[in-house]
Amino acid sequence: MIKSMSKSKITTTMPMVLILIFVSILIPSALAELTAIVSPGYTFGSSERVNSTKLNQLGLPTISIVGTLDGTNAGISAGSINANMFANSVVDNASLDYTNSSPQALRIKSAGVKVRELSSDVAGSGLAGGSGSALSVNVDDAGIAITNDVLTLKTNLNPNYLGVASNSVVIGSSTNRGVAVDLAVLARMLATNSFTSAEYSLASGSVADTAHGLSGTPSVVRWVLLCKSAEWGYSVGDEIGPDALVISGDWPVFTYGANSTNVFMVAASSSIFIYSKTNPAAGYQSLTAGNWRAKCYARP
Repeated sequence: MIKSMSKSKITTTMPMVLILIFVSILIPSALAELTAIVSPGYTFGSSERVNSTKLNQLGLPTISIVGTLDGTNAGISAGSINANMFANSVVDNASLDYTNSSPQALRIKSAGVKVRELSSDVAGSGLAGGSGSALSVNVDDAGIAITNDVLTLKTNLNPNYLGVASNSVVIGSSTNRGVAVDLAVLARMLATNSFTSAEYSLASGSVADTAHGLSGTPSVVRWVLLCKSAEWGYSVGDEIGPDALVISGDWPVFTYGANSTNVFMVAASSSIFIYSKTNPAAGYQSLTAGNWRAKCYARP
C-alpha cells in the first residue's frame, strides 16, 4: 500500500516517475488459441490528482483469458498421447489391460475376447453364433451331425452326399475308406438263402443236373470234389476244385454251370489225374473215383 502524501510534496503536474500505469495489453499465445486481456485497476485522467486509494487500485489489474484449447496450436502433437497418460481405470482389466513396456500400450487381455465382442458376421462358412452366442460348427442336420464333439455322417444319407449312383451304397471301414457297391450285388452278397447239393459219384458223362431252388440263376456256383477215403496225402473231408484235374493228355475233366433252375456238372472221363498233396513233385497221380464225390455250392 502507498500511504497518503501531503499536497505540498505531490501535485498533479509532477512527473509520475515511480507510478506504474497499467494499460490494456493483449497477450497472444504462441502455443494455443488463447487470448489474455490485462486491464488496469484504475485509469488516471490527464490532470487528475493522485491519492493512495487510486494508487492501490493500480495494483489490482483485471486479467481475462478467452479462447479454446482445440486449435492446431493446443500444445499436443498428433500421436503424442500414450497409455502412460491414461489412468488405470480406463481399462476394465477383463477384456483390456496394459503392457508392462515403456511407454505402456493397450492390449486385448489373454482370453479377453468373449462372445459379446464377436459380431454375427463371423458366422458363415461352416460357423454359427456371434452377437452374444458362442461359436459352433454349422452343420446341415441332414447328412452331417456332431456327436460328442465329433463330426459324423448320419445314417440316413442321400446318395447325393456320396457321389454315387442312387442304386448303390458305400461300404466303409474304420479308416473312413469305402467302396460303392451296387445294391443288387450287395443283396446277393448278403443273401441268407443258399444252395448245397447232395454228393454225386464221379462217372463219365453227366455227374449231376439238379434243381437249386434259388430265385433265378445263381451268381456264385462252386463245384468241389469231396474226399471220402484218404489217398495221395488228402484227408477225408478235404475239398478240392475240379478245374485243375485232367485226363490223360492234360485235357480238363469237368465242365459245370447253372441256369435259372438247375446246377449241373459233366465229366469227360472217369479216368482222372491229380497232384499228390504231400508230394506234388512226383507229378500227376491217378485218382480213385470211388474215393471222391462231387458237391455243389450256389447262392444268388
